[in-house]
Amino acid sequence: MIITVIYSLSCLVLIGYVVLFLYSDYWFNKKNIENHTSATTLNYCAIVICAHNEKNNIEKCLLEIIEQNGVSEYCEIIFVNDGSTDNTETLAKQVLSKTNIPYLIITHAYKEGKKKSIAEAVDVSSEKVQWIILRDADTYTCSKKWFLSLNKIMNEETGILLAPLITQCSDNTSFISKIQYYEGLALMNVTKGFAEIQKPFLGNAANLAFNKKLFKLINAYAGNKHILSGDDVFLIDKMYKAKIPIKSVFNHDTIVYTNAPNNIIDLVKQKIRWASKFKSLNRPINTVFAVIIACVNILPIILLAFNLFYLIVFLLIKILIDIKVCHSVKKQLHLTYSSILIFLLAEVIYIPYVCAITTLSIIKSFRIKN
Repeated sequence: MIITVIYSLSCLVLIGYVVLFLYSDYWFNKKNIENHTSATTLNYCAIVICAHNEKNNIEKCLLEIIEQNGVSEYCEIIFVNDGSTDNTETLAKQVLSKTNIPYLIITHAYKEGKKKSIAEAVDVSSEKVQWIILRDADTYTCSKKWFLSLNKIMNEETGILLAPLITQCSDNTSFISKIQYYEGLALMNVTKGFAEIQKPFLGNAANLAFNKKLFKLINAYAGNKHILSGDDVFLIDKMYKAKIPIKSVFNHDTIVYTNAPNNIIDLVKQKIRWASKFKSLNRPINTVFAVIIACVNILPIILLAFNLFYLIVFLLIKILIDIKVCHSVKKQLHLTYSSILIFLLAEVIYIPYVCAITTLSIIKSFRIKN
């Protein structure tokens, strides 16, 4: 009886996984940025960077933003030092003071969280600012067309532009970076796929733009400022519920790169934070996505104790779907890194990795409630 239940559950979960990702992949490839209506004139923007102890990254981030095409004519920069205890703000001032781009520095004596920092930056941005572009301090681009590629798609009716965030990966990067690279490709597929059908539920504020007027109209962070993370998904959720269009801007020029956490402990902490913000959103798609991802990685451990052949078939189907999904993103974004060995190792490691994240998220929720 127990074996029958496990096999039946495995089939249902695997079917759900296949349907979810093939559906996402279909829409990921169905439309491209060229299908969107571009703005007839460029918009004046504010690029907001919120930072906490980012002395090792802030100079590179700001320098490549300053060098973007069109930034000097159509942009101002707002840097928020969110309670840093190192010289992050000093380094930011040194970079920004050498440019003719309008800028503003906001200093918090204590860390107040990204949502409060973003809301404050929106309030102090100049009146001519039409769009806010969010970037994390530990990100960078390899194309000088990033700013203009986003700007040309902005219009008054659109609420948010979702753009790709890719973990920096090469033969010389750490194994953690390589694992995160492949996980990130799958997440980018789902991000763009569901945005194309106006059912967005994923996005990343490390590379995201939103309409300033509509942001204020929906009061994006009202009722969720007490939750430290989720500055991206809460904003997406509010825009979605207000039936405001959300677009994706996925091409090689709009890629923003980030570095993976330095060690496994920081990585697990990051994923637990991500899991916590999903649990705070009352949308069925979030629950379905989380349950399917958790189950499809937990069930192989259970199947290992019952039927090795069934386990192999289960994993083979999952791996084929993952290959298809990752390949679509690599092809559309013209990403060059590829290693089948690393990919297969990541597939194996991802099973205990997701199990650990799921378990720790449940334990954390239990502790908070009690």
